[in-house]
Amino acid sequence: LQTYYFYDTDKSPQFELTYLYQIITAYLAVIVYISVDSFLGLVILHVCGQLENFRGRFVNL
Repeated sequence: LQTYYFYDTDKSPQFELTYLYQIITAYLAVIVYISVDSFLGLVILHVCGQLENFRGRFVNL
């Protein structure tokens, strides 16, 4: 991925720090995407359970 940096990333400490920053950012992005997908899946399961409860109560009226 081509990116512009306002400093020279070929020198020793800047390269390692930039690499570490990119690794941490990628890790956090993965965690966020997994969290959102898991949350939406759990919301769907919760709504399905609530609809089953509603159907059971509605049938027994």
